[in-house]
Amino acid sequence: MNSLFPRTYRQWAASAVFVLTLGLFLARPAPASGQQLTCNPCNLAFGNVASGSSKTMTLTVRNGSSRNARITRYNKSAPGFRVSSPSAPLTLAAGHSVTVAIVFEPTSGTTYGGNVRIENSLSTYGLRIGLSGS
Repeated sequence: MNSLFPRTYRQWAASAVFVLTLGLFLARPAPASGQQLTCNPCNLAFGNVASGSSKTMTLTVRNGSSRNARITRYNKSAPGFRVSSPSAPLTLAAGHSVTVAIVFEPTSGTTYGGNVRIENSLSTYGLRIGLSGS
Protein backbone atom coordinates (compact mmCIF):
# COMPACT_ATOMS: atom_id res chain seq x y z
CA MET A 1 0.00 0.00 0.00
CA ASN A 2 2.84 2.40 0.76
CA SER A 3 4.24 1.94 -2.73
CA LEU A 4 0.93 3.10 -4.24
CA PHE A 5 0.62 6.22 -2.11
CA PRO A 6 3.52 8.16 -3.66
CA ARG A 7 2.32 7.28 -7.15
CA THR A 8 -1.25 8.30 -6.35
CA TYR A 9 -0.02 11.45 -4.63
CA ARG A 10 2.13 12.42 -7.66
CA GLN A 11 -0.81 11.88 -9.98
CA TRP A 12 -3.04 13.93 -7.71
CA ALA A 13 -0.44 16.73 -7.44
CA ALA A 14 0.02 16.86 -11.22
CA SER A 15 -3.73 17.02 -11.72
CA ALA A 16 -4.07 19.75 -9.09
CA VAL A 17 -1.36 21.87 -10.73
CA PHE A 18 -3.03 21.47 -14.12
CA VAL A 19 -6.46 22.42 -12.75
CA LEU A 20 -5.07 25.45 -10.87
CA THR A 21 -3.14 26.64 -13.92
CA LEU A 22 -6.16 26.19 -16.17
CA GLY A 23 -8.36 27.97 -13.62
CA LEU A 24 -6.01 30.95 -13.42
CA PHE A 25 -5.86 31.17 -17.22
CA LEU A 26 -9.64 31.02 -17.57
CA ALA A 27 -10.20 33.48 -14.72
CA ARG A 28 -8.10 36.16 -16.43
CA PRO A 29 -10.56 38.57 -18.00
CA ALA A 30 -10.07 38.93 -21.73
CA PRO A 31 -10.88 42.35 -23.12
CA ALA A 32 -14.14 42.39 -25.01
CA SER A 33 -13.90 43.23 -28.67
CA GLY A 34 -13.97 46.99 -29.12
CA GLN A 35 -13.60 47.56 -25.35
CA GLN A 36 -9.93 48.49 -25.19
CA LEU A 37 -7.18 50.87 -26.11
CA THR A 38 -4.93 49.95 -29.02
CA CYS A 39 -1.57 51.34 -30.11
CA ASN A 40 0.14 51.89 -33.44
CA PRO A 41 3.01 51.14 -33.35
CA CYS A 42 3.20 49.20 -30.10
CA ASN A 43 7.01 49.02 -30.07
CA LEU A 44 9.38 51.94 -30.52
CA ALA A 45 12.99 51.26 -31.55
CA PHE A 46 14.97 54.48 -31.13
CA GLY A 47 18.19 53.09 -32.61
CA ASN A 48 21.54 54.66 -31.71
CA VAL A 49 21.36 57.97 -29.86
CA ALA A 50 24.48 59.67 -28.53
CA SER A 51 24.82 59.90 -24.77
CA GLY A 52 23.56 63.30 -23.60
CA SER A 53 21.35 63.72 -26.70
CA SER A 54 17.67 62.89 -27.08
CA LYS A 55 15.29 61.53 -29.68
CA THR A 56 11.50 61.73 -29.68
CA MET A 57 9.17 59.21 -31.30
CA THR A 58 5.38 59.10 -31.36
CA LEU A 59 2.66 56.50 -31.40
CA THR A 60 -1.10 56.66 -31.69
CA VAL A 61 -3.37 55.35 -28.95
CA ARG A 62 -6.94 54.70 -30.07
CA ASN A 63 -10.00 54.14 -27.92
CA GLY A 64 -12.01 51.47 -29.77
CA SER A 65 -14.60 51.39 -27.02
CA SER A 66 -18.06 52.90 -26.90
CA ARG A 67 -17.09 54.42 -23.52
CA ASN A 68 -14.66 57.17 -22.60
CA ALA A 69 -11.29 55.93 -21.35
CA ARG A 70 -9.54 57.55 -18.44
CA ILE A 71 -5.77 57.35 -18.87
CA THR A 72 -4.64 57.54 -15.27
CA ARG A 73 -0.84 57.38 -15.56
CA TYR A 74 2.18 56.13 -17.46
CA ASN A 75 3.96 53.37 -15.54
CA LYS A 76 7.54 53.28 -16.81
CA SER A 77 9.93 50.36 -16.34
CA ALA A 78 12.54 51.65 -18.76
CA PRO A 79 15.33 53.96 -17.59
CA GLY A 80 16.32 56.59 -20.14
CA PHE A 81 12.79 56.96 -21.50
CA ARG A 82 9.98 59.36 -20.57
CA VAL A 83 6.54 60.26 -21.88
CA SER A 84 6.62 63.94 -22.84
CA SER A 85 3.01 64.35 -23.92
CA PRO A 86 0.17 64.25 -23.24
CA SER A 87 0.38 64.43 -19.48
CA ALA A 88 -1.81 62.12 -17.43
CA PRO A 89 -4.47 61.94 -16.19
CA LEU A 90 -6.59 62.59 -19.26
CA THR A 91 -9.83 61.39 -20.81
CA LEU A 92 -9.82 59.83 -24.27
CA ALA A 93 -13.30 59.97 -25.77
CA ALA A 94 -14.88 56.87 -27.29
CA GLY A 95 -13.70 56.32 -30.87
CA HIS A 96 -10.97 58.96 -30.64
CA SER A 97 -7.18 58.82 -30.76
CA VAL A 98 -4.32 60.65 -29.11
CA THR A 99 -0.67 60.97 -30.15
CA VAL A 100 1.74 60.00 -27.38
CA ALA A 101 5.32 61.31 -27.55
CA ILE A 102 8.11 59.35 -25.88
CA VAL A 103 11.62 60.74 -25.44
CA PHE A 104 14.78 58.63 -25.25
CA GLU A 105 17.64 60.33 -23.35
CA PRO A 106 20.54 57.91 -22.83
CA THR A 107 23.12 58.76 -20.21
CA SER A 108 25.67 56.16 -21.28
CA GLY A 109 26.57 54.09 -24.31
CA THR A 110 24.75 50.96 -23.15
CA THR A 111 21.65 49.31 -24.53
CA TYR A 112 18.35 50.43 -23.00
CA GLY A 113 15.04 48.61 -23.04
CA GLY A 114 11.79 48.13 -21.20
CA ASN A 115 8.25 49.37 -21.54
CA VAL A 116 5.75 52.01 -20.63
CA ARG A 117 2.36 50.77 -19.49
CA ILE A 118 -0.52 53.15 -20.13
CA GLU A 119 -2.82 52.53 -17.19
CA ASN A 120 -6.44 53.19 -18.05
CA SER A 121 -10.05 52.60 -17.02
CA LEU A 122 -10.77 50.06 -19.80
CA SER A 123 -8.08 47.51 -18.97
CA THR A 124 -6.88 45.82 -15.81
CA TYR A 125 -3.42 45.29 -17.27
CA GLY A 126 -2.90 48.55 -19.13
CA LEU A 127 -1.54 49.03 -22.63
CA ARG A 128 2.15 48.10 -22.95
CA ILE A 129 4.49 49.97 -25.27
CA GLY A 130 7.85 48.26 -25.88
CA LEU A 131 10.90 50.55 -25.91
CA SER A 132 14.50 50.00 -27.01
CA GLY A 133 17.50 52.11 -27.86
CA SER A 134 21.26 52.35 -27.49
